[in-house]
Amino acid sequence: MGITARFNTKLIFVVFIILNFSLAQRSDYFQQRVDYTMDVSLDPKTHKLTGKQTAIYYNNSPDTLREIYYHLYLNAFKPGSSMQIRGDVIRNGLGERIRAMKPDEYGWTNVKFLKADDEDIDFEIFDTILRAKLKKPLAPGHFVKLEMEFESQIPKQTRRNGRNNREGIDYSMAQWYPKICEYDFEGWHADQYIEREFYGVWGNFDVKITLPSDYLVGATGVIQNPNEVMCGYELGPVDTVIFPQQWKKELKTQLKTWHFKAENVHDFAWVADRDYIHEITWMTLDNDTVIIHLLYQPDVYMLWRETGKFTKEIIKLYSEWFYKYPYKSFTVAQAGDGGMEYPMLIMITGYRGRTSMIGILAHEIGHNWFYGLIGNNESKEAWIDEGGASFVTPRVFRKLLGEKWRNDSSLFDRLLRPEFDIFGGYKNYIRFSQFGYEEPTLLHSDFFRESVAYTNAVYGKGASVFEMLEYVVGDSVFDLIMKEFFKEWSFKHPTTKDFERVAERVSGMELDWFFDQWLKTTRKCDYGIESFSGKWISENGLRKYSIKVKLRNHGQIVMPIDFYIYFEDGTYQKVIIPLDLQLKPKKEANAIILPHWFWVNPVYEFELSFDKKVKMVEIDSRLKLRDVNRLNNRTGVFNKVQIKLLEQTQLNPPLERYWFSVRPSIWFAQRDGARPGIFTNGAYLFDYNETKFGLWLNTRTKNFDYFINYRNNTFPILERLSGFQVEIFKLHGLRRLYFEIFKDIRPLYLTVPPFYNISLFFEHTMLVENKIPFVNLKWDAGKFNTLGFTAGITHIIGNTTLYGTFSLKTTSSNSTKNFTKFSIEIKQNTTLSKFEFTTRFYLANSYGQTPTQEKFYFTANPYEQFLNQSFRMIYLINEKFSEKARLFLKGGLNLRGYFDRANTWIEKGGSLSFDLTFLTLRDFTFFRQINFSAFGDVGIMKTGELLPSLVMPFPEDTTKGYVILYDYGLRYDYGFEIKFQPFTFIPSIAENLIAGFNRLSISMVFPIGLTYEKPRLRWAIEIKVER
Repeated sequence: MGITARFNTKLIFVVFIILNFSLAQRSDYFQQRVDYTMDVSLDPKTHKLTGKQTAIYYNNSPDTLREIYYHLYLNAFKPGSSMQIRGDVIRNGLGERIRAMKPDEYGWTNVKFLKADDEDIDFEIFDTILRAKLKKPLAPGHFVKLEMEFESQIPKQTRRNGRNNREGIDYSMAQWYPKICEYDFEGWHADQYIEREFYGVWGNFDVKITLPSDYLVGATGVIQNPNEVMCGYELGPVDTVIFPQQWKKELKTQLKTWHFKAENVHDFAWVADRDYIHEITWMTLDNDTVIIHLLYQPDVYMLWRETGKFTKEIIKLYSEWFYKYPYKSFTVAQAGDGGMEYPMLIMITGYRGRTSMIGILAHEIGHNWFYGLIGNNESKEAWIDEGGASFVTPRVFRKLLGEKWRNDSSLFDRLLRPEFDIFGGYKNYIRFSQFGYEEPTLLHSDFFRESVAYTNAVYGKGASVFEMLEYVVGDSVFDLIMKEFFKEWSFKHPTTKDFERVAERVSGMELDWFFDQWLKTTRKCDYGIESFSGKWISENGLRKYSIKVKLRNHGQIVMPIDFYIYFEDGTYQKVIIPLDLQLKPKKEANAIILPHWFWVNPVYEFELSFDKKVKMVEIDSRLKLRDVNRLNNRTGVFNKVQIKLLEQTQLNPPLERYWFSVRPSIWFAQRDGARPGIFTNGAYLFDYNETKFGLWLNTRTKNFDYFINYRNNTFPILERLSGFQVEIFKLHGLRRLYFEIFKDIRPLYLTVPPFYNISLFFEHTMLVENKIPFVNLKWDAGKFNTLGFTAGITHIIGNTTLYGTFSLKTTSSNSTKNFTKFSIEIKQNTTLSKFEFTTRFYLANSYGQTPTQEKFYFTANPYEQFLNQSFRMIYLINEKFSEKARLFLKGGLNLRGYFDRANTWIEKGGSLSFDLTFLTLRDFTFFRQINFSAFGDVGIMKTGELLPSLVMPFPEDTTKGYVILYDYGLRYDYGFEIKFQPFTFIPSIAENLIAGFNRLSISMVFPIGLTYEKPRLRWAIEIKVER
């Protein structure tokens, strides 16, 4: 480095130091800086990346640094890495995918040398962190030039970055380069790359990328050589679409170097693909031009038609709400594994409908403010950026599409298109918090016990903190807080405490109580109206309507209360009850402000009078407060119920009401004829006090069938994950009463085994009108009262999941026949690199006079078939046709080749089944939801078979003219099976119409070999709905 260059660099550095400290919000605040220059080359044949990197690192801290640390993120993508090990522990799928990689699919980075100010320095690498010892300590106010050469192998796409993602994008290059770790007031942040979140040093990037010329590249930064790379970059701000066949005509050389520069960012990412469409559009912000680049493959062209328009509208909104977008370009690329944000670039998957596209754009573009400009430490305080981006997403929906964007007058919309759930994060928070596995939001991102706990705390609850801060301080003050926060902390590293300071300064309130409760604890908020009364009175000679209200805090969180009083004339009065901890109440025009509610008192009472009658009162009508039970937040029974016709309400249930969804239900059964009826289901939120009711008229038999089910939790009594259900029905000639109490035991995690479950049940069944449910399957008449017990366990050992179930069922008093039966089922599922291997061991025995419908069979018994709704509905349309169509249901001893032996039952026996599923086919998009497997079943058993009698009936006859033939022996079968879920190829709205939250699966079973029979191709079909 020459003398002039050194002087200019030092001058720039001094100016930066002065600006940095003059703008600092804390007296001890400092911020490191690094300027990268990189020149890299990619070989697509080997997926190797070679490069040179020079980094000028500025020490703005008050400390002398003797070491330097780098992130080598790509090292996470190989067996034995911390990411793989942690993935196995929390069962997030990453461990399995990394272990399944071949060596040429690994990710790694090899640093060939590292120099500091032209001198070689020693370094060591442990997993994803490089540690180097500086020969010359780096004093405060000084900088060091760091140079290295490195070689990397780009891993197969598994998490965020890599090659060949599931949609066929060649390269998604995120976290790809050796990146200097951040050093702040807490010291070095050399966190291993476990799964998520980052923290980068602010600086500049000057990056050259060389690769074959038939690739189109998009990146952080602004292209510096547009006339060399072409592909539309040379056109500037225009509105155009350039297809691959167009830009490939320009190819003149085998290799092409793309040169990008990005100023004042803390990361650099890029994408490359041979088949990208390059769509260009542009916008102006305060007379500054921003060019928008959209990169996507031809097969999603129609799905991306509005992406450019939405991108511009969202950037404009965030620039108005928070801070003007400060860069000259922005790129939306089809890449990655879902949605991920980088400075000036986002990667999203391409196959999306309109609402999904708006949602992912709102969130990921939002990250260019929340983390792109506000560079908080994602690893330690991810709620700021993930919560912030989640908070603004519903705001974008409201702004772009309105409060009621769905066409409620359209039958298609009501049936198939659930409205985007702007309260989805809130509802998921309520659901997860009730389970008892919630963890504090201010926890290191990698320390959460399981992924769902992280998602709940950071995304859902994080967004809620912003929402509730707006509730506490008021809308207009909140807007000022956000603008001031971005003004003070853009291009810096704020903490939660910094955001709190801004909020307190702008609002004039004390707010530490607010942030401490919601971010550092898992306490619940539950305010309710304990009593309400109103009457007309005479007050100073005037007729007034006086109300008395008593509120109670049922939870542990304390908050101010927004109280709404609704009058019969359609108007309302807002009442603000401040919390004493605020010190200063928020002010709103026309609102009544009552005295403080002292946080130590669980009860608050007040009286008010008005000159008109009150119809209803409610706590927090705007649904800002994260109250876990809103059914006690308003008065009036009918005000707490919502009834919707022809709508999938369970997909987007209301927060403040118990909902009912009513729809006509029409079906046909061979013996009952057409079955017009009505079906309704209801619950609070998803499944609290869940009810189902159905009533059908059988037009041929002139009678009614009905179905009633009630299900609820028993959390206060049996603690979390417990409940009971009651079910009563009369369907197709069978009357049933069923009561069950159940309990799940998950000692460590909600979603990661070990799991244990137990249930106790009572069941009463009886045929009515001497009509049997299935004509072609035998069914013993009579009344049966049974008691039952089931116990199960799920456990994981390495890449093997084990399932065990014990089931016992026995008759009680007043049964037509007495019997006892039990079964033991043990399953294991092992995932290998190319296969999934499953075994099932089954042992069954029965005693006494077991009725035909309850016996064990080669497949599911008649009673199990009847209880399976999808099988029953299809089978009963035409029973003879169903027999010819070879419709069956797996179960029992599971000898699939004997699906058609309906007259053969098993008194006792055992079986072993094997399935080998070929996972490599899932690499192809068409086969992603199709499973191809080979199977084999073997069993030894005592069977009974009902055969026509050629002579007078035997004493063993159960039906006149038939005789029972018993046999002991071995049975086996083998063949192959194709299983697919047809509605995963259609948008989820179609799945919702057909099966709600369930998934319809169809299995084509092809038994080839059976005991004592010559091999030949047979076939059968299983149709069922899986939860």
